[in-house]
Amino acid sequence: MRETRPLTWPLAGALALVVIAVWLDRFVFASDELVRGASDLRNYFYPLYELVYGWIAQGRLPSWNPYHLAGYPQIATLQAGFFYPPHLLYVALPTQLALAVSHVGHLVFIAVSTAILLQRVGVGPIPAALGALVFTLRGAVQWWLLWPAMLEAGSWLPLGCIAVVSLCNGGGLRAICLLAFVVAMTLLAGHVQVAGYLLWTWGTLLCALWIAQRRTAPATLLPQFGLALLLGAGIAAIQWVPSFELTLAGTREMGTLPVPQVLTMGVGSFRSFVDAVSGSQFSSGVVALALVPSALIARRHRALAFWAAALGVATWALASVSTETGVELYRAIPGIGWFRSPRRILFLSNFCVALLAALGLDALWNRETGWVAAPAAAVAGSGLAAAASSGGAVVTSALGAGVAVLAACSWRGSNRVHRVACVGLLVLAVIDLSFANTLSGRLPYDERSAAAYHVNSDFARRLAAELGTDRAVWLPLTRSHDLKLAGLYGLRRLDDFEPLNLKRQSEYFTYFQLGRSRDPAAKRYFAGAVIPERRIPRAQLEVEMAEMASRRRLLDIAAVALFVTPDRIARLQHAAAAAFAAAAELAPARKIGAFGVARNPHAIPRAFVTYNTRAAPDVDTLLARLSDPTFDPLEASYVEADFALAGGDEGDGKAGHSAAIVRDGMTEVEVEAELNAAGLLVLADSYYPGWVASVDGAPAPIYPTNHLFRGVPVPAGRHRVRFEYRPISLWAGAAASGISALLFALAIRSTGRRRSTR
Repeated sequence: MRETRPLTWPLAGALALVVIAVWLDRFVFASDELVRGASDLRNYFYPLYELVYGWIAQGRLPSWNPYHLAGYPQIATLQAGFFYPPHLLYVALPTQLALAVSHVGHLVFIAVSTAILLQRVGVGPIPAALGALVFTLRGAVQWWLLWPAMLEAGSWLPLGCIAVVSLCNGGGLRAICLLAFVVAMTLLAGHVQVAGYLLWTWGTLLCALWIAQRRTAPATLLPQFGLALLLGAGIAAIQWVPSFELTLAGTREMGTLPVPQVLTMGVGSFRSFVDAVSGSQFSSGVVALALVPSALIARRHRALAFWAAALGVATWALASVSTETGVELYRAIPGIGWFRSPRRILFLSNFCVALLAALGLDALWNRETGWVAAPAAAVAGSGLAAAASSGGAVVTSALGAGVAVLAACSWRGSNRVHRVACVGLLVLAVIDLSFANTLSGRLPYDERSAAAYHVNSDFARRLAAELGTDRAVWLPLTRSHDLKLAGLYGLRRLDDFEPLNLKRQSEYFTYFQLGRSRDPAAKRYFAGAVIPERRIPRAQLEVEMAEMASRRRLLDIAAVALFVTPDRIARLQHAAAAAFAAAAELAPARKIGAFGVARNPHAIPRAFVTYNTRAAPDVDTLLARLSDPTFDPLEASYVEADFALAGGDEGDGKAGHSAAIVRDGMTEVEVEAELNAAGLLVLADSYYPGWVASVDGAPAPIYPTNHLFRGVPVPAGRHRVRFEYRPISLWAGAAASGISALLFALAIRSTGRRRSTR
């Protein structure tokens, strides 16, 4: 496959202007209402960026977040993309402006790199522009603005394809470096599911091009591809090594999912033919689809066209799985079936349609192939117009008819008419974009949106001062947009919204909710909802909340001293909160601003000493014992280790007592305690690899205690116990990234020397 000259600056500039104009129209000036479905963007990504990049701006690496779920390794949770270079925007700019610049910048990058890809494979500028606009402004790309990690990872798809094409054309070390860079950026962006999509796409493209040009393809093609993947993964190791460690101890393990979790967010099927063609946010448009047959019939770029068609059909079929057989097929694909929501793979279907549309228009543009491509487009346009008309979609029908007319003119007209007709098809595609059922509405780019996150900042600071080292829980949990910002104010909230969390946390809090460590429905992962919001009848909700309160001891052990109920919640939720408070025997609530705050008189100190330990049984038996209202962890605690204090299962009568937390940082906690005899110092913070302990400076072991927390053996007397987070995974990942980046730089320098000697 011969490469053509690179994309011209005027075409790149025109594409950028169109993308920016459409983005402004749809998401900045379109409406005063936020985009429907923007919950994850508003409640997770935006506050997460505000929190962690605020810490980074202060010189604090957020390796551990102690403010939620009793603590978890924040840097390992992936989706914030801590080491993704474009995220420096969030350090330099206010979050709302950085989000806007990142969104529109990635959209422009997708459009320009798609056009470059198409020109590299020999497609002309007009068809390349059509393919770029269809992919960028139709289908899943615009939907992924609501999930920045998906948008950012997916934006590297076209450039990776360019690297693969270059490899197949003998690009050698330069192509390897380009692909390695793209792989690294994809992984650093933080969405593993999308990275899996891209790796499959690049791998199948490599195979398709190698088969098509096996006589001229380099013999070292597959080793070069593998080397690029390894080098890219090495550069990104600083992110994925800690994340891999979290999967080993986390709720979300690597591997196939249960069927209910695969389908938890539905499938990608369309409601009607018109919906599939142009009426859905995931459709590619009637103009693009009408040009697909032209790409398949013409001989130009046949290998690329058939690859795109095969991949497009396969991904559409996977996105539409609904039968048990289909789900099992989906689950059997490594890197694809490990994740829920098959409909997300429609992103690749849209990419394939955009490529085919560009190849189809390019076939029409070339008079040598237009004699067969133009009739195919005319017939396809007529057929789509008739089908849309029968479905009552007047605009779609008119656009299909327009494609048929312009294709016919291209076929039989003079050279001038032929060119005008092809340009007219590009214009029709732009019109199709404006009439499509696209995502539209305001996104949180303005100061008003930014200010909403800090409305409750004074209350958060006051509550943090009152709590000291203890924790609070919102009752009931409302997925408020400022939930993740507790860390800005030093407020320890036990609840959170964090999909990638610890298995111990999932079991502990799921047992609190359900009386068992796993949800038998298994439709969703535990995502930090300690007290989940439920939309069920009032009587049933009150019964459930009261029953949940019977296991309040699990929250006592987690040092939950305060329960908070916002005024601005529904009556149903107020009734449920009151039922819980009564059953949990909380103190009467008092008003602090727009919140009711009830003290928990049963809370256990966050740090305490016990002189008796018991061997931990299986998880559900252990959690049943911990949730018993009569359980006293100061009297005896359960330890998962070959360790026992003198009292053992019987106890020796020594009463435990609280210990003083004298330093309470993000990655360091120091506790002072005076022990009457050898005992176990328990800190009600999450047990996790990477934490090390010392007693008066001497290393000491940390044992999982009371399932979720940490225990350190301490001899009799007055001692200072220090906990420090030193994640080997982070430093090992940083070392691997440093070595890989050095190799990458040497390779780049080598390619520069070769070019200068030519």
